[in-house]
Amino acid sequence: MINLIYEKGEFRFEKAFESVTPQTMDVFLTVKDVVPDTQQPDLTQQACLFINKKLGTEYSTEGLGDFSKTEEKTIVSITEINFRLYQK
Repeated sequence: MINLIYEKGEFRFEKAFESVTPQTMDVFLTVKDVVPDTQQPDLTQQACLFINKKLGTEYSTEGLGDFSKTEEKTIVSITEINFRLYQK
């Protein structure tokens, strides 16, 4: 599983991980910016492109998984999204 963070308009890996590229891979994305619900599917596509560029892979995604929650904080809005990548 890959843990990504999206903050201040940029993606980054939450922690180092073994660069294994299975047929499918789950991604847990923590969004520390205000991103409207309507733009979350686009954000998962952008995350997929970021992962492909960093790992030299050709994954695609079919959008949001079955988990998405948003917590409103006094300083920042945090949204957590999971989705699955598939080898093309």
